[in-house]
This record gives sequence, structure tokens and C-alpha cells, in this order.
Amino acid sequence: MSPNVPNDFTQYGDLSWDAVWDSKVAFHPDGWSVEIKIPYFTLRFPKEAIQDWGINFLLFSRRNNELSFWNPINPNENGFVN
Repeated sequence: MSPNVPNDFTQYGDLSWDAVWDSKVAFHPDGWSVEIKIPYFTLRFPKEAIQDWGINFLLFSRRNNELSFWNPINPNENGFVN
């Protein structure tokens, strides 16, 4: 793990996932945006006929030493994407 990444990141998922994907970032007057293309075959999921999928993103700001999530995480529910 990089020395700049907090140790508690391990609770948020599999840090060994190292897929090849594309991204493009754009800066705007009121913030920034990102477009991410992740190939379907790089995702791991169970081989079940019916599946419930979820997604969440986290951002660690070294400048502010701050961890932010796209969707809030409910500590009373099991799982990072709940």
C-alpha cells in the first residue's frame, strides 16, 4: 500500500483490484467531473441469475487528510455499498 493512503482504506474494499480502465477529468469553475470507463469483464460478481448491484466511490484528499464518499455509508448496515 502506498505510504500516502491511510491504513483504514482496507475496510472499504479490495485494494488488490488492479484492473485496466480509462478515465477523463475535467475542471469547471464550480468544481470538477470525471468520466470512468471500466470494462465489464474486470468486475467480479457471483454467477447468479438475479443480482443486486451497487456502486460507491471514495476520494481521499491528501491536502485536507479527508475521506469522502459519493453515497453516504450507513454504519448500521453491512457492506461498503449498502
